[in-house]
Amino acid sequence: MRRALFASLGFLATAGIANAAAIDGRWSLFAADCTAELSDAILTVDTAAGTLRYWESECTITNLTAIGTFESVWQLEMSCSGEGDTWQRTALLAVDIPLDGDGSPRLIEVSLDDGFVVSRAWCGPVAPRTK
Repeated sequence: MRRALFASLGFLATAGIANAAAIDGRWSLFAADCTAELSDAILTVDTAAGTLRYWESECTITNLTAIGTFESVWQLEMSCSGEGDTWQRTALLAVDIPLDGDGSPRLIEVSLDDGFVVSRAWCGPVAPRTK
């Protein structure tokens, strides 16, 4: 078991998980919503643009820090706005790759401000911005 775990961790490092771009993409609370053009369940993470876009709010990443040796977890400090309000937010984002190879990656979001945990299914890459 221990050898399999280390082999899996080695796979994560060689699969490009050791950079923040691994959290980029469209992530949904419900896998069925991945095919919807618009859904309030979709979170779009674009570290190159420095943004997280939720349904009715957007956060600008003000600080992005890799945590740990394998760099598969990141702490994000963000400045957010939506629905006429602004707020500061701190969260952890981590990519969970199923070790059995049968499942799609999931994005685990832990709000360090409110204490909630959300797991989202991978929907695909970030769509090019039209603005």
